[in-house]
Amino acid sequence: MCPPRPTRRNVTEPLFNTATQPQPVPLATSSSLTGTAPPSEEEKTISPSMQINTQRFLELIHAEFPDQLATPRADTLHRRTFRIDHATPDNGCPSSATLPKLLHLLATNLGQKYDACNARLYHNSTPWQQNKLHEMNTSGLAYVVYSSNDEPQMFLSFLICEECDIRKQHDQHQVLYLYEIQIHAAYQRMGLGRTLLHHLRRLVPSINSNLQLSVYCIELTVFGDNHNAIRLYKSVGGKLTFGSPKIEFEVENENQRVTRTTAAARNARSSRCRFVIPLYFTFYIT
Repeated sequence: MCPPRPTRRNVTEPLFNTATQPQPVPLATSSSLTGTAPPSEEEKTISPSMQINTQRFLELIHAEFPDQLATPRADTLHRRTFRIDHATPDNGCPSSATLPKLLHLLATNLGQKYDACNARLYHNSTPWQQNKLHEMNTSGLAYVVYSSNDEPQMFLSFLICEECDIRKQHDQHQVLYLYEIQIHAAYQRMGLGRTLLHHLRRLVPSINSNLQLSVYCIELTVFGDNHNAIRLYKSVGGKLTFGSPKIEFEVENENQRVTRTTAAARNARSSRCRFVIPLYFTFYIT
């Protein structure tokens, strides 16, 4: 459900070498709609007190997400969790086949959208699947995957990081950033997305109390025309962040002279106005 988000400094690891890796889209391309831009990576800092132990983080996730998930299809999905941890790769990292399987599920749901706007999102000529797979391998990303017969049917990925412009301009908070929530078509419209978000929301206070952090909210991006996802996020209390791209009102041929009656002129002007939906919105959920 989420288009690629900018590379933000997470609270657990230094950034990878950006000189040799394809990068997700910088939010400045969308933040310019609101007159703001995110701080550069050089301006972001990591507090030594915010280091997170992978094993402890996974234990908290296990406590909040059930190991088995019964579905309305009368079957049961089995949970697997892991966290991308390049510092200690033997501690919870996935097999080489896991991320490509998750990417396949994402491509099935949103591949056409990524195909249509790859250049706008990533600002490079690399296939979006390669950009996305690189993003999915970001150090610190935690995954909750529910599978049937070892085939992923739904998953979430999320990262603890610092964000600004959430409720107002220049505010800064620790957030649980939801990179992806993907559900196989066979399990959609069954309330399972709401169930996953329910468990994710319960994870926030657990993180704060057990890891001594101050995570304020869940934050996420969603394609501007993904109406079903937007309805889901709003139904659980999601609100647009201050820095989110907004729907704009555009007037075509604004300077063209209209020589008609007042009423006709108003109608003519109305016919030349349209609403422009941004490529994606940013929501936060408390």
